Amino acid sequence: MSKRLKTITVVGGLLLLVAVVLGFRIHEFNNPPEFPSNEQLQQEFGVPVEVAPVELRTITALESFTGTVEGYSQTEVLSEVSQKVIRLKVKVGSRVSQNDILAEMDTRSVSNTTLRYAQTVAGYEDAKLNFERMKNLYEAGAIPKQSYDQARLNYDVQKANYEAVISAVNIKSPISGIVTETYVEAGDRVNVNQPVAKVVSFDKVKIRIQVNESEIARVRSGQACVVFTTSLDQEFPGTVGQ
Repeated sequence: MSKRLKTITVVGGLLLLVAVVLGFRIHEFNNPPEFPSNEQLQQEFGVPVEVAPVELRTITALESFTGTVEGYSQTEVLSEVSQKVIRLKVKVGSRVSQNDILAEMDTRSVSNTTLRYAQTVAGYEDAKLNFERMKNLYEAGAIPKQSYDQARLNYDVQKANYEAVISAVNIKSPISGIVTETYVEAGDRVNVNQPVAKVVSFDKVKIRIQVNESEIARVRSGQACVVFTTSLDQEFPGTVGQ
């Protein structure tokens, strides 16, 4: 009897303990502990920060702009005569050197230009032959220096006229660069001072950009900049101009 009572007591004690533990867990579940919020922790302990000694540094601010690439040296090559184009020797993208011929004008059709061209060529060739003959005679002592000087002067004048008319009918590039525009085709008739082609030197380029009033105060002449071109997928250093 005593043994049974003891067993019942032990079992009852275990049941009571389990009931107490379960009751405590249920109480914890229904009433979870309150943890301090971040604001409370910051008010009590402060905000954690990373500190460093004070030192002078340069801060770089980046602004992005879109612009148009232009050559520092560029020119529209004009026709010096009213005449028909018989041959256009370049196209957009052609690389040319200074004095390369861009277009040839017709010298065979009857016009004031071709008549002057033929007369000038004939006058130059005649003056050249005469000068060479007079030079030989002068060196041989057969003519006075005055006759030699007169022949040389006439040759120099005819040569200058010849070079001018050749330049007029053979339109040349005044600079080295790349042809970015052509305005005529073979067979077109052009007038005096009419553009034939545009040549741009890309040895040194400039970028023309538009800057808003709100940003202009942060852009100054002499500032360093980086130019990125989508066509070459490459960056180039630069300097802000005007």
